[in-house]
Amino acid sequence: MSNTRTTRTSKTRTTKPELTRTLGTITLTEARESLDALDRDWGVIPPLGRAGLERALDKALDKAEQIKMTRVNQLISSQASLLKALTGTDNVTQMHRTDDAVPLHTYRNVITAVAAAAAAHNKCNPEDVYASAVRLRARTAQTVRPLADDEIFLLRIQAALATAAKPTDKPAGIYAMADAGLNPSETTSVSLSSFADLHRPTQISAPGHGNGLAARFLPLDRFGSTILAEHIRGALAANHHRGTPLTYRPRHNQPGSDQATASAHGVINRCLTALGLKHKDVTASSIALWRVHTIYTHQGIDAAAEFSGRSSAEQMLSFLFRCLPISISAPDKKVKRFDID
Repeated sequence: MSNTRTTRTSKTRTTKPELTRTLGTITLTEARESLDALDRDWGVIPPLGRAGLERALDKALDKAEQIKMTRVNQLISSQASLLKALTGTDNVTQMHRTDDAVPLHTYRNVITAVAAAAAAHNKCNPEDVYASAVRLRARTAQTVRPLADDEIFLLRIQAALATAAKPTDKPAGIYAMADAGLNPSETTSVSLSSFADLHRPTQISAPGHGNGLAARFLPLDRFGSTILAEHIRGALAANHHRGTPLTYRPRHNQPGSDQATASAHGVINRCLTALGLKHKDVTASSIALWRVHTIYTHQGIDAAAEFSGRSSAEQMLSFLFRCLPISISAPDKKVKRFDID
């Protein structure tokens, strides 16, 4: 979903692209309208995080207006100054305590998201926005964590815009499966047979794997349903066999194998890197961790354990927080059905 831009001198180094002049003509009100339209079409704002994300976005845009940043290009070219004004932090790119880092990351990600939506709406390349956004240090000192709602929001923007440009964009499809709660290894086995409804998919069959992860049915929200419906249409148009993987095209390696898993991890990590979200506390599995953590927070430990595919609440907590000793036992071979309602 992104391209790497380099310039050659004595060494190859990554450089930020020049933001198009068109972004300098787009008002912040127009940018917000572009984002709202994208959300209506694709469901990019996570429903349970909507209130907090909209508060952060409103505060960021209001502060931008107050300090005379009135055009979209300024949101990105002067993003560090805006973040400083929002948080009172002098050096936004240094390592911060988690309590100070969270608002910095949240504002940075919602600002980048609205600018990317505005860019795409006005026929500009959103990847230039991603590449030009401020790069922050890690959000936490953890070794791995669930992503936060603002990070999911930015990833959904990236996936929706990539799918709008190319309906069967492979990274967007893999991301949408991970967003629904599938582990990276599971995404490589998803095929037409994983969906009961090939026209308006509302559920996906997660295949599980032999290392303690049970098969289960996971619900798709509007975002996941919309993205994956495009992949289903592409597979049907190409006359793919019902068992042909939607996004994994192996030459020799089988779906679900270590090599296939590494491929899925690589695709997701490149998406994270392009958005400035890849840090020492984030891995490709952090996306599925976000979904499990959301279920855990809003519906409780038992629901999260069933959703995760782990055979016990203890294993789910170990997977989620990396804080308990884990002892893998064979999962129930019966496919579990999870009802998000």
